[in-house]
Amino acid sequence: MAYSEVYTVEGNDVGQRIDNFLMSKNRAIPKSRYYRAIRSGEVRVNKKRVTASYRIQANDQVRIPPFVADSGMKADQPVVLTSQQKEMLERIILFESNEYMLVNKPFGIAVHAGSGIRNGLVDQLISLRSMPLYLVHRLDKDVSGCLLLAKNRQALNDMIDKWSTGAVKKIYHALVFCESRPSQRVISRTLTTSSGRQQTAMTELSCIEMFDSYACVKLRITTGRKHQIRRHLADEKIPIIGDIKYGDFAKNKRFRKQAGEQYLYLIAKELVLPIAGESRGFKVDYPDWWSCTE
Repeated sequence: MAYSEVYTVEGNDVGQRIDNFLMSKNRAIPKSRYYRAIRSGEVRVNKKRVTASYRIQANDQVRIPPFVADSGMKADQPVVLTSQQKEMLERIILFESNEYMLVNKPFGIAVHAGSGIRNGLVDQLISLRSMPLYLVHRLDKDVSGCLLLAKNRQALNDMIDKWSTGAVKKIYHALVFCESRPSQRVISRTLTTSSGRQQTAMTELSCIEMFDSYACVKLRITTGRKHQIRRHLADEKIPIIGDIKYGDFAKNKRFRKQAGEQYLYLIAKELVLPIAGESRGFKVDYPDWWSCTE
């Protein structure tokens, strides 16, 4: 018989959104299942319904429903790493302090576990360092580049606050299909979520280099919406090469025949962070498969 559990909030869990807190208990369960549980009241805090954005407080009593409490894969179940995995993880760490870790996320590796994915990059890094790690921001599975993690809840909240004030600068590079050199512009276009909610989104674009039928562009986002860059560039008729969701299928097919593999040509190239009272910039190299050079 399945039973729910009641969890008393303490330590590093204080200040988390309830949805993120639940997902940390079992990342193999689809996000949609968690949100349905929150909406239906299966999840309660202090015996009351809450929204997904509710931030849990010290000593809150969280009712964890049976599908989480009785699941086979818990967040505290360690990920066993091979020696090759450990070497790879050490190689991709760009910067590490007592509060943060910055890594160069490879293409094709999910940040978290999910449907059909037993463990993600964060789970592996947690196992490598034997300590909790918290995502400051996200990257899609097929996006490579700079990914920042915090080592404690206070460091996470501090960086999120700085991010909201514009103190953090994140730059992407992408290869896009185009017939002429893309003009410098600011793309300001509302995006609609899967639930129908309208979200403002802004992307700054400039061209780095033009090739025969595609260009390398530089992008800066001042909002962080799901698939924002990919959707904005598709709307501008300059889709990202290798984008199988929003891109040009026929052009992707032709490009793949030339390149031999299917990659999403979008990379989080540069991250400027306020750390220890100063602004520090970090850059990653293009992957070996990238079809243009700096």
